[in-house]
Amino acid sequence: MAAAAVLPLSLGSASAATSTGWIGATPPNASGQTFLTTSTINNSPLSASTRMYTPFGNTVPSGQMGVRARLFKSGVLCQITAYNFNTAPASQLVNSTSGDCGDGFYNSHGFVRYWNGSDYAEFLTFPTDPLVYPATSARSFTDNGESRGSAENIKREEDLPDLIEAIGVNDKTGFIKKSDLLADVPKTPEEAAAAADPAPRTITVYAADGVTAVDTFRIQ
Repeated sequence: MAAAAVLPLSLGSASAATSTGWIGATPPNASGQTFLTTSTINNSPLSASTRMYTPFGNTVPSGQMGVRARLFKSGVLCQITAYNFNTAPASQLVNSTSGDCGDGFYNSHGFVRYWNGSDYAEFLTFPTDPLVYPATSARSFTDNGESRGSAENIKREEDLPDLIEAIGVNDKTGFIKKSDLLADVPKTPEEAAAAADPAPRTITVYAADGVTAVDTFRIQ
């Protein structure tokens, strides 16, 4: 079995990322040709792809390779493509999904078919590790250039968007400002000791423009 592709980011990170599963090799067909296969997941934009290719870059006749991509959300099938076959001599073939089934963890796990001389043999690719969707890079922005997004899966508070989606005390959904939220973070040990038991405080919940107040948010 060939080596796996290196995953750029670990499970749980919501940053824009691509994950590719292990490389699989099909049994040889009637003429001795083998094919290598991979599945890949990308979370910005969300897409599952399956690739089939010859090990040494040689071309095979039309109709020899078929690829079906599948996108899973937490183990449940979300998107699937029809089989796509090479219509001309080719050394590789890729098929990809589009669309999503809401926020969550997604992975790619496709099928390939290859002509073995009398019929088509089917081969299952190795699955990818899951990635979180949507990615934090998929943020929107106000007219003033402030970023808007979720605080979920953010590993460091300094990486929070300028406007953080939140539900106010009156159940109004809007955005609180990062600067308001972090205003009570001490800068020295002396400040930390003096604020060891801070009183609850209230900050403003804004509309998507970052200007219009729609509710308040209580920091306990």
